Amino acid sequence: MKTKILFLLFISVISFEIADCKPYRYPMRPGNSKWKEQKTYVGKVKLCNIPDSILNRMPSLDLIESVFEFPFIQNLILYDDCIDGINRMKDIFNGLDDMLKRNDLPFLLYQYYLQDSTKLNYTREIILEIILSHPDILIKLDKAVKNEMLGNCLDKLNNRTTKKCFLSMKSMTTSTFLMIRLISHLDNNYYRNIIDSDVEIKSFSENCGIPTEATTTKIIYEAIRFRNR
Repeated sequence: MKTKILFLLFISVISFEIADCKPYRYPMRPGNSKWKEQKTYVGKVKLCNIPDSILNRMPSLDLIESVFEFPFIQNLILYDDCIDGINRMKDIFNGLDDMLKRNDLPFLLYQYYLQDSTKLNYTREIILEIILSHPDILIKLDKAVKNEMLGNCLDKLNNRTTKKCFLSMKSMTTSTFLMIRLISHLDNNYYRNIIDSDVEIKSFSENCGIPTEATTTKIIYEAIRFRNR
């Protein structure tokens, strides 16, 4: 009971700090004269790179907010291959690259993900599922957190579907992608049984892409079954 109370207090502190953190104020934004002068996407992204002197001293919660304030962060939703999208972006945006390297970020990202969907907003929630599915993030989370996250992911997808979120199709992809990757980390034998009998799920779990309805339905079924074992 004491451990549970301490855990709940820790979550409360995290939630408060997230609301109170101070993101980096990007000096170059759409509409700025230097922004207009830069004609390429990569050039515009590089205008937004956070100075190392600031990034190296930035608290991790501030970094999370800074990444979500990054003018191009919503581009992650446009990639069919979620992991490839993150890798391409981190190669040119140092804020995301630093996020993937910090050891405390995965758990903080999970706490961020736990916020109520309406408070967090659906777009950020979907982007979080994309980032949380990255191997550099998942590898740093312990099994208990991954198991909880699987249940959270199911609940959030159900909530978005019930409320007919305008990004419902993309959210089905990001949620099921995160689910199957979580299962692969939680129980490799269980995961192998799924993908050995379904080539499409194997391909989706490795490269994401655009899943068929049958694939998403099967992954949701297996996630529920896994949680109810």
